[in-house]
Parts: sequence; structure tokens; C-alpha cells
Amino acid sequence: KEGKYVPFLDTEIRIGPNGDVSTRYYRKPQNKGISLNYHSHHELSMKQAVAKNYYRTAEEVSSGPEELQHSLRIVDGVLIQNNYPAPRTFKEEVTTGTTKKKEKSTDCDSALIPLL
Repeated sequence: KEGKYVPFLDTEIRIGPNGDVSTRYYRKPQNKGISLNYHSHHELSMKQAVAKNYYRTAEEVSSGPEELQHSLRIVDGVLIQNNYPAPRTFKEEVTTGTTKKKEKSTDCDSALIPLL
């Protein structure tokens, strides 16, 4: 139908009155929004990858700035529901690599033994 969004996979597609096509991120109404919880005992890198992939998908399927904002609101909602801290801030940390990483220990607790 002209002017209304039609769902297709994880996107919604709309054909405007002048034939222009708009797309944005879509989640089915019955989707529970369950994802990797931020408080789970997974590595931080795994949680970062989850958030990064959600945002990347939203950005890739959105055809314009209005559609992108719609898509980002959906992703923010899913991440908030799964206890991610300030999703947009977390997104910036993930994409720019400014999150704190575990520091490697400089102590020599073990010795390396060459394999002969």
C-alpha cells in the first residue's frame, strides 16, 4: 500500500506517493526483546558486539534520518530492557573503542617453558 510501511524480514518498507522507497528497522510486535543481558557473566567484548551489531543493523537498513531515528529508538529500547548502560553513550564507546579494557598483568606469575 502506498504510504504505509510493510514488514519484510527485519525491515519495514514504504513506497511513497511519488515512488520513493523508505526503509527502517522492524521488530515484530510479539518479539520479547530478550537479548544478552548486560549483567550476565560474559566478556565485555561479547556485550559490546551485541550492541554494535544492533546499531549497525539499524543504520544499514534505515534509508534516511527520520527512519534512522525510529530504528535507533527500537535498538535503545531493546538494550535498556536488557540493562545496558545509557545505550547511545555505550554505542559511542563501542564504535570509538573508548570502553575500559582489562589491563594485562605485568607481574610474572608463571614461567614460560620452551617445548623441545
